[in-house]
Parts: sequence; structure tokens; C-alpha cells
Amino acid sequence: MRSGMRSLVVAGAVTAIFVAALAAMLFISVPAELVAADATLATATPTATASSTPTATSQPWTFTGTAFVTPSVHTTTVGQMIVVTTTYVTSGTCSFSAYDVTLSQTPHDLFDYIEPPTAVIGHPGKSPAVWKIQARQSGVLTFTVSYYGEIYCLFWQWQYVTGKSDPVTVYAAVQSMPYIRHAGD
Repeated sequence: MRSGMRSLVVAGAVTAIFVAALAAMLFISVPAELVAADATLATATPTATASSTPTATSQPWTFTGTAFVTPSVHTTTVGQMIVVTTTYVTSGTCSFSAYDVTLSQTPHDLFDYIEPPTAVIGHPGKSPAVWKIQARQSGVLTFTVSYYGEIYCLFWQWQYVTGKSDPVTVYAAVQSMPYIRHAGD
């Protein structure tokens, strides 16, 4: 092959690669014969045709968040300490950044917060978040966790991710009574 013809084939191959890359960036379909790297590139005239439908589609922005609350026990007595652990899981195409996390007790507070000494952990909110709490009165309650943060779906917006525990029962502490024996026994 003559030197001039070889240069023409190499120039044609470089042009075909450039046209294919440009077409990919602009979502233009290029005929397959223009992309093939053989001698026909030297004689082919590159003509790109516009596609009526882009080959790349954008995904819709989606977000789903779920929080979990796991107490170390579901029954305890007044005065006992338990540990409550919370986590969250997100899915979708949006991102989530937790600002703070709050553990609340419904219908009323039966536990005192020991470590940390408040119901709120943050800024930043942690996952997992852990509280050590002590039962101070009897009753039945449900723990609710609220992760407060921002999601990003083309723009930032505030969002809560929440979850509840199964019911937790706190029994009154049993006082031991002295054993009394009847004199006739």
C-alpha cells in the first residue's frame, strides 16, 4: 500500500472514531459502516443522521427511607437500664444526609435518657444511633425515631425518615416481703 493511501486510511479511522465519540455525546446515531475500522473508511463519506429518540434516558428522581428502632428487651422493670438502637436505610436515586436523630416515647415518657442525656443526637445525626435509658415508671410504650435531614433530588429539601418499635412493657419493681410463718406450722 502506498504511503499516501496508508495516511488516508489512518486519517479515515481517526475521523470515524471522532465522529462516533461526538455522536455519542450528542445522542446522534451513526451508521455502523462509518464506525468499522477497515479500508472502506477511506472512501466513505461521513454523514451523521439525527435520531428522533435519544438513546440515553434519564432516571426519575426517587427516594424511599425507612427507620428501625430496636430496644434491647421488650419487657423490663422500673429501675432497669436498656439500650435502644436506631438505624435508617434509604433507596432510590436521591441522596439523604441526616442532620439529627430524635428518640421519642409514646404515649408518655417511662424512661429517663442516661447516655446521651437527651432525646436528640446531632448534628450530625448518626446511624446507628444508640441510647442508654433507665425505666422510671411502669406502663407500655412505643419508641419512635425521627431522622431529620436533607434529601437531594435536583435540589435540597428537608425530610423526615421515621420508624417505630414494637411495644415495650415496664413492670413495677417487685418488693420482697419478709417470709412470715404461722406459729402453728
